[in-house]
Amino acid sequence: MNPLKRKDVSKKLADKLKLPVELIDDVVSFYYKHVQNELSNLTHFNINVPYLGTFYIKKKNLIKKLDKYKGAIMRLEAHIQNEKFVSMRKYASVVDMKNQVVKYENLLQLIEQEEEKKKGKKQEKLDYETESNKNLEREGKDS
Repeated sequence: MNPLKRKDVSKKLADKLKLPVELIDDVVSFYYKHVQNELSNLTHFNINVPYLGTFYIKKKNLIKKLDKYKGAIMRLEAHIQNEKFVSMRKYASVVDMKNQVVKYENLLQLIEQEEEKKKGKKQEKLDYETESNKNLEREGKDS
């Protein structure tokens, strides 16, 4: 299945609604920009877009990115310690990377909490099914 481009969607929708293509394109563009900002802010590990589905951040990709940022921070900090004068640009990039690492770690923690919650629910379901089966067996023997 080939995804539709924003301009194609805007054109089809404008024809259907009999509105200017520019207006529809602006609305669609704004909406997808908002969705992209929500994904890149790293405050949620999943985002539900109506009629398109739920977009998840993959834990393994998050861990790779986190390791990459931590390694880059270590290299930059080692480089900065060897210099007498540190440029604002290098310092700012280290601070930005540290902020990203904090966001990634918080998001990873949210993902792990959700995984634990799912495991707990699954275990509760298994315990209930096991208990129900035992009760049915006892009732069968009593009859």
